[in-house]
Amino acid sequence: MSDRVEVLLTELLDQPATTPYGNPLSADRAPAPDQANLVRALAAAHPITGRPDWIGEPLQADPDALARLRRDGVMPGSVYTLSTHGPAVHAARPDGVVIAIPHDVTAHLFVTEL
Repeated sequence: MSDRVEVLLTELLDQPATTPYGNPLSADRAPAPDQANLVRALAAAHPITGRPDWIGEPLQADPDALARLRRDGVMPGSVYTLSTHGPAVHAARPDGVVIAIPHDVTAHLFVTEL
């Protein structure tokens, strides 16, 4: 999208800070210093309690992956205990439900460790 369209949409939508996917709408689109993709976050510490804050653009273009994340409640702002288990990351919800998220998906989920 062009810069002009972005400015117009930002004004029309009353200056939101993020997209519905958690992506920042500022000129600096890099993750915040305390955010990392889930793969890197788990490489630094295992397990972690974290909050997905940003769904990367490759996942935004994958309707099946988005539908699975939405169905499982893995959305920006939700809190999980996250750990690596073989070919997936296990996300344990506060209600005890554990969701397996494939590594190719977790590479595009940016989390803030809590």
